[in-house]
Formats: sequence, C-alpha cells, structure tokens
Amino acid sequence: KDLLEGKYPATVLTEYTDINGYLFSSISPASIVYKVSTNSKVTGSISELLLGVEGSEKLTLDIKNLDDVQHEIKVKLFLPRELKTNNYEKIMPINAKEKDQIEFDVSNLAALKGSAYVILTSLEYDYNNMHYSSQATAVAKVGDNRIPQNFPWIYILIFLLIVIFV
Repeated sequence: KDLLEGKYPATVLTEYTDINGYLFSSISPASIVYKVSTNSKVTGSISELLLGVEGSEKLTLDIKNLDDVQHEIKVKLFLPRELKTNNYEKIMPINAKEKDQIEFDVSNLAALKGSAYVILTSLEYDYNNMHYSSQATAVAKVGDNRIPQNFPWIYILIFLLIVIFV
C-alpha cells in the first residue's frame, strides 16, 4: 500500500555443493520494477577485494551523484554466506554532483583459500514519490593477505641469480 512506484534491487542467492559436499553460495544482482521503471542518477563502483583466510579487510564503495539535487541514500551490502560483515546497511546523504565513499569491514567466515565470490551493493533513494536504485558488483578473492597474490617472486629470484652470478 505504501510502496512507491519505481525500481527496487533484488538479490538472488544460489547454494550448491562441490564434489566433496562442501557447501558454497553465490549471489547475483536482479531488479524488480513496480509499475514504472526508473533510472537512478546515483551510481556506485567497488574495487576487487582481497581477503585473507583470517581477519577482515575494508570494502570501499565509490559513490557518484550525477543528479542536480542531494539524495539521502540507503546502501546495502549483500554477501554470500561464506563472508560476513558487522553492518549490512548504511544511510548517508550525498550532495548534488558529488563523489563520496563508504566503507564496510568484510571478513571470511567459511570461504576457502583460492576461492572467488561475487559481492554486491545496492544504492536506493526516493525522489518525487518515485523509488530509484542501482547496484554495484565486485569480486572478493580469498588468499593470503600478508603477501599479494601477484607478488613477483620470479623476478626477485632472477635478479638475485644475476647478482650472484656477477
């Protein structure tokens, strides 16, 4: 009865098991349009997140308001079951024609080392009795967060061999 017309975010959670019976989950973005499709002028982007097997990392969402008016946005973080955060929802104002950032602490709950998971945020606001939303996705990779996964060990080894040879 109180639902505004517009576009609402939805998230599809898929659960599956590997050959060893280990449970995995995956999320995908979707949208639900109620009566009228709206195009959000607030967008977000997330960089790839590198998580360790233990500890937490900061997930940074870059937000842009391309509209000529300020909006009070509700940001929601959606994670697969293997990852967790202490705060899944934040509300913040963003000024007209401005950029801003918001951070979430994300940690590993049951993700296996070497796995990659889709993470998703939704950005929603109401304006002129219409509802607007957009979504941003990224990948969270689980590895050893003490040493970058693309650390150039081979180049260091070749350099040391050359130094020893010389």
